[in-house]
Amino acid sequence: MNNRNFQIMISGVIKLKPSIWQIVLILAASIIVSCDQERAKYENTQVTPTPMPTIMTTKQSVPVFENLRNQALNVKSGDLQIKVSEKDTVVYGVVMDWDMPEGVATLIAFSTGDASLYNSKGGGTIGGIGHQKIQSAAKYLTSSAVTYLKNAKQVETTPLPPKDCVGFYLLTNKGKFYLEEKMEAMEQQSSPIFGLFEDANKVITELIAVSGTT
Repeated sequence: MNNRNFQIMISGVIKLKPSIWQIVLILAASIIVSCDQERAKYENTQVTPTPMPTIMTTKQSVPVFENLRNQALNVKSGDLQIKVSEKDTVVYGVVMDWDMPEGVATLIAFSTGDASLYNSKGGGTIGGIGHQKIQSAAKYLTSSAVTYLKNAKQVETTPLPPKDCVGFYLLTNKGKFYLEEKMEAMEQQSSPIFGLFEDANKVITELIAVSGTT
């Protein structure tokens, strides 16, 4: 790939039963920028709940993707300036990694309403907290995720999911919890965590809708 030009496209269509609306994920990001300038810029990016007024569609290298993902996975509730109960297990962040032929699409959402979307091959969309619909979808995802803790296992490491699978890391005040499912089960709506996947796709839909108008 030419280091001064950037164009990626990820597309995935999940076929659902006729009685349920179809989730369509079409992530398209394209921008022409200097690789050196953008890499320097995003190597210093921090995952914080600071409001951002506009969506930014940007280029980033694979090491930058890994850094941003790791930063998000290690965010604590205190970093978000939110108070959580020590008695209950509270989900304040969700990181979804979706293995696709074009790379891994990683969605990051926090209970503050912030949300971002990255691709392991480079490129992404950040700045969701500045848009009400994205905020609402991200907050709903994190609040509903607590119902799936019973299906999750607590983990210390955070690898990407296997081929043709989708993985969810639930960030809580009591550690990280992980869920994983094959995409075939998601397509057939037979997975016990299909609802979580559906809620995550609603965040992605809002990110794409806003990024397409900015």
